[in-house]
Formats: sequence, structure tokens, C-alpha cells
Amino acid sequence: GRPTDLSPKAFLKHYLLGHPLPFDRHDWTVQRADGTQVRYVIDYYHDDAVAREEDGSGLPDMHDHDSVKSLLVDVRPAA
Repeated sequence: GRPTDLSPKAFLKHYLLGHPLPFDRHDWTVQRADGTQVRYVIDYYHDDAVAREEDGSGLPDMHDHDSVKSLLVDVRPAA
């Protein structure tokens, strides 16, 4: 990941709109069936609106489908 390298969208969302900063960023290159390569930018955010810090909540089990969904992922083709 590249947690200290803000994407242009994350920069604008944070400094112009006051959104929280992403905690991580990834850049992926996908090769399509026709051979073309497309680069994607992925910003990872904590979703504090649904995160809980209740006593005993701990980390959710990997297979717990009812656990707190506290991660937002913003994926888009790179410009």
C-alpha cells in the first residue's frame, strides 16, 4: 500500500469537503481479456458512522456476516 500518498480525489475530499483521510491506498493494474491494461486507484477508509467500540465487541470473525461493516473502499480507474 501507499498510505501516505494521497490520490487526487482523496486530497480534494479531505481538504475541500472535510472528509476523513484514507488509511491506505493501492494502485492495481488489471490486464483485460483483450490484452489492454487498466490502472485502478483504491482508497480505503474507516467508516466511523457504523464502527462500534462496545466492550467485548473485539474483532469480527472472518465468516461473521452480521459483523460491523466499518470499511469503505473507493475504487476507480486512474485518470
